[in-house]
Amino acid sequence: IGAITSFIEKYSNVVEIEEIIFNFNSMEHYVSLKNSIMGKMTYNSIQPLLFSIKAMLPNAKVSTCHSGYKYHIRNAVVDIMFTLEDIYPKEFTVDYSDANDTSVVSKISFVDKGVDQALLITGDSGVAQCTEMLKKYSDNELASTFVQTVHHGIGYATYELYGKMNPEVILWPASVARVSSVLNQAQNRYFVEEDSVKEIVVSDYGTRAFALPYTAPTGLT
Repeated sequence: IGAITSFIEKYSNVVEIEEIIFNFNSMEHYVSLKNSIMGKMTYNSIQPLLFSIKAMLPNAKVSTCHSGYKYHIRNAVVDIMFTLEDIYPKEFTVDYSDANDTSVVSKISFVDKGVDQALLITGDSGVAQCTEMLKKYSDNELASTFVQTVHHGIGYATYELYGKMNPEVILWPASVARVSSVLNQAQNRYFVEEDSVKEIVVSDYGTRAFALPYTAPTGLT
């Protein structure tokens, strides 16, 4: 949430943002949890985002996505793989993982000029969310060339879930210090033990662009 808010505040005058797509609980729900640490953190993240959209993107369309929605944008297809309704009737209360289980998971497939690659964005998916995705989707449905580590690589995901995703390139939104501290967690061992993973890209090193189709280097880097 913080990243998109910062992006809007910094770049809305140079980048045309046509639509903002998300799926949150109601603001009334977050207000009811404001006395909890996690409830307050979530509320204090969403409120600035909504303010920034209203103030800086007055002409942008704002919509709610749900699992199964498909968006065709230029030469990409965006499949919404998970939204919070998928684990109904689970109640979202004050637990840290509860808030993360409201993350939207999307798969972006690039389908132009002979490119057959995909990016899976997992957000901060929590325990219930990862469990549900493991049951709900086949290997083929989750398989993606590029995969963002679940919740910065901190818990929640499993070795088996990453196996279904079958990534070649891991996109790790975290500091080098954080990556080093959690690399030996059970789920993250997948990245160094499985030959299918060719490259780990850590955001701490700065912006990285990939020309498609992308061929990952031979041997883990």
